[in-house]
Amino acid sequence: MSRPVAFAPTEVVRFVLARLDDEEAVIRRSARSLRGQDDSRVADLEHRRADCLARRQVTGAVQQLLVLRDLPREKPVREHATRILLSLASPYADHKAYRAEWNAQYATAS
Repeated sequence: MSRPVAFAPTEVVRFVLARLDDEEAVIRRSARSLRGQDDSRVADLEHRRADCLARRQVTGAVQQLLVLRDLPREKPVREHATRILLSLASPYADHKAYRAEWNAQYATAS
């Protein structure tokens, strides 16, 4: 990864967390509408909820890697943490708040 990041990784963190908030809201609404219904659909919602939680935890862990990493030898940690964030954001590339430079940066980092 030789290209510098042209954006603040915290922007990507906020974007990913907002998308997870959106997904969790949909899951909650769906769960309310499924009360007392098909167990397989409820199990699917539980799986989706667990997936959102896992992605939220990964985002938090990556965010911690970005904090106080100012030494030159820590640059690879910041770069890899940013790649992880871009990977977490990439499924939402069609969202109106997704920034084109994130996609370009993600493509060059892969």
